[in-house]
Amino acid sequence: MKRTLLTMALAAVLPFAANAQEESPSFAVEGLKLSIGPSYRNFRQVHFNNARTPAYQGFLDKQGNLHDYAGIKAYVDSQLGTAGTRAALDPLAVTVVKYDGGASRSHSGYGHEESIGFNLGLSANLWQDETLSLDAVTNFQYFSISSGAKGAFNGSSSAYTEYYFTGSAPAPDTDPSDIIYNLRGSYRSRFDLDLFVFDAGLSLGYTACDNLTLYLAGGPTLSIADMESSSFAAVGDGNTKLAARRDRKNEIEFEWGLYAALGAAYQFDETFGLAAEFRYDEAFGTVGTRIAKQDLDGWGGMIKLLVSF
Repeated sequence: MKRTLLTMALAAVLPFAANAQEESPSFAVEGLKLSIGPSYRNFRQVHFNNARTPAYQGFLDKQGNLHDYAGIKAYVDSQLGTAGTRAALDPLAVTVVKYDGGASRSHSGYGHEESIGFNLGLSANLWQDETLSLDAVTNFQYFSISSGAKGAFNGSSSAYTEYYFTGSAPAPDTDPSDIIYNLRGSYRSRFDLDLFVFDAGLSLGYTACDNLTLYLAGGPTLSIADMESSSFAAVGDGNTKLAARRDRKNEIEFEWGLYAALGAAYQFDETFGLAAEFRYDEAFGTVGTRIAKQDLDGWGGMIKLLVSF
């Protein structure tokens, strides 16, 4: 009797269970899609802390040629000779030129062609009903960008007159010089960045028609920045470099962030499709070295060839 009642109950319930299974959404992980294509990100300008322009001190001889200050005593001795060859009240006037040096900052941007990279992605369907779907998505992007800056740094340049007498030590009185002699500083800096971006998140899709799906996606990102930076600064007299300083720093940094994307995907057939998405990346900080700093925030996009498994 119990077996008969159980059989009758199962016969009554199974049709409803089968019908419910047909109408309820599926939560199985399926529908794997591989994607590949070009990426673009509108990188912000890189900010340089250029190498400090070195200080310099020199003197002018009678012909107006500039020499390093370390040789001024030998020059004075050659002009005054031994003691007694010139009158004590007949001093030798020597024009001394000084440049204080200093720090400078600059910035430089990127061309559109330098902001192009590539992407590789994978998605898996988690949930599906008639028009809505939820996918787990992950992407990898790679960018290689370079930028540089160069310019002049005026600094502080001055000229004054030192007076030397026969047999005097090189510690004479000084006066402002009537000669105007300007020294100028210059800098040249460069920054190279290899950027590896990994992300993982969710994508909510809406099937607008049979083959077209609109979607919103977002999630956390991890950026790995492999950076090389260098800077050269010099003080010069026209085309002649009188003193120079070089600085170089390479560094690798990791930076977390978030991304949000809006896109559309069109399926040509059961295997191939094409997607395009507009994307914004927000990093929690900047990356850089002591020479250059780069903000990773920026608008961008991706075009993807979709291959379904």
